Amino acid sequence: MLRPARAWFPSRLALVPQASGFTLIELMVVIAIIVLAAGLMTPTITDFFKNRQLEGIRGHFGSAFNSARLQAVNTGSPVSLVFFREGVRVFDEKTKIFLKDYFNPETAPAADEKVWFELGFLDKKPSTALKRYRTWEKAQKEASGQAAGGKDSLETYNVSGLPRISFQRDGYLVYKTGSDVNAAEFKRDFPETSDLMIFQAGNNTVCFVDFRVQGQIKSKVVAMKEIPRRPESSAGDGEDVGYSTSVSGEAETGGEQ
Repeated sequence: MLRPARAWFPSRLALVPQASGFTLIELMVVIAIIVLAAGLMTPTITDFFKNRQLEGIRGHFGSAFNSARLQAVNTGSPVSLVFFREGVRVFDEKTKIFLKDYFNPETAPAADEKVWFELGFLDKKPSTALKRYRTWEKAQKEASGQAAGGKDSLETYNVSGLPRISFQRDGYLVYKTGSDVNAAEFKRDFPETSDLMIFQAGNNTVCFVDFRVQGQIKSKVVAMKEIPRRPESSAGDGEDVGYSTSVSGEAETGGEQ
């Protein structure tokens, strides 16, 4: 005799919900991957921001260079770039005044102790050996009897003895102090010098700048094999510093330009 088939019901075990999620080992593996990725990315991000800052500093010098050349061509009179410890200012040789270049020594590129530059055209004179702008300005005002806090447009200055390059009315460049660095040196894969070199503490990337006597400027950044060291600041910040000046006042151009 056949028995009637019983209705099928799922077992109690089948009704128990299965646990879902990650095991402890899986979580540890994920955390280890995140930590490793963060460690690899941190130096890259840091280098990125350092190089961005270096490009900004290069822009400061490039902007001043182009502004001085344009002013010389438009006015038909020499206009110079005068170098201070904190950066560079545009100076009208005829009127003896600084142009309104929005230069602020407190916020200028090399005001940051982590940044410095070297003047290759002046035997690699480091910015740490140049005069501080405020110290020099104060001495100038005291010597001329000008009141402090006046407007730049009303103040005349004597920039003799300061490192500077000058643009003539035809846009050509002459060295008031020092002499041109051979452009062939700039073209090397790892240059030892150039007309201007910009450095940053803890960064092996160096910005090399080449001034052309025709009034052009070339620049490039190079990852050097070693991280450069910042030169020590020179004592006697307010003292006059002697610089070699070319007798003819014209650039000594060597090699290909």
